[in-house]
Amino acid sequence: MYKSVQNDAIICIYAKKVVLLRANLADLKIGIFENLNIFRNMAAQQQQQSGALYNALTAGSKIIGTVITDSDFRVDGTVEGDVQSSGKVVIGEQGKIKGTIVCQNAEIMGMLEGKIETHHTLALRATGNIKGEVTTQTLIVEPNAIFNGTCSMSKNAPAQAKK
Repeated sequence: MYKSVQNDAIICIYAKKVVLLRANLADLKIGIFENLNIFRNMAAQQQQQSGALYNALTAGSKIIGTVITDSDFRVDGTVEGDVQSSGKVVIGEQGKIKGTIVCQNAEIMGMLEGKIETHHTLALRATGNIKGEVTTQTLIVEPNAIFNGTCSMSKNAPAQAKK
């Protein structure tokens, strides 16, 4: 993983993708992303060295919009919008997503308000809170978890989660 701090923005380069972790929006300029080929080369080197593939949104960070990732995604900040992942989505204890999640597997320890479709397993941990619609093949709910909404379960995965 390569991190760069420029103009109060923290940029994380991973798996040949540029991920903005935190930014002072007044200082954020397109110029930060002008040398993407340099960043991509650094990301490729880091991927070969570490072998791990996941993206993370740290506590105190907020994304408004759509997040699309080919690997796992951990949220300890806030996402207002949709998350589409070909891997696992984890909402940490401080994390919050308000929107729709489509993924292979999910682990909820924080707050989800909206809709979630998983291809395989959804685990709602003791500190987790879901308010909305759930579509999954396997649902795990720990004691003290909060689930208010509807759940649809079947052996056939949701069509959108297969993407």
